[in-house]
Amino acid sequence: MLRAALSRYNAILADECRDRSKTRRPLTSTQFAVLSVAATSKMVTQRFIRECANVDRSTLSEMLIRLRMAGLVLEMPPADGDKRVKLVKVTPEGRSRLAGTENKIVSANARLVQPLSSKDQWKFLGLLLKIVESSD
Repeated sequence: MLRAALSRYNAILADECRDRSKTRRPLTSTQFAVLSVAATSKMVTQRFIRECANVDRSTLSEMLIRLRMAGLVLEMPPADGDKRVKLVKVTPEGRSRLAGTENKIVSANARLVQPLSSKDQWKFLGLLLKIVESSD
């Protein structure tokens, strides 16, 4: 059931984020999460992004390549020269795309729970929060 709900959410999100002019690809929910975490500071480590956005190393690595190619992030060497640490900086274009996507995420969330009563919506979100918090 969760897989079906996730599939439904992804379809709703794709519809909300679709660029009607077809000039650029919409952000996925995972890309949005990664950009959101990366935008919390001037520069963040890839490790911090992995932990906060709950993505594995290989997924993040591939995603950062795509985000960098789209001009949304820059990967920077750390000031101390430690080659094991990789820093990520969100570009102005990345921040703009992030801001433009936030209201679409809110709308997609509302559409997903729309079939539920107001009371059930809060209960559902509370239960999801319990699941998410238990995985930390």
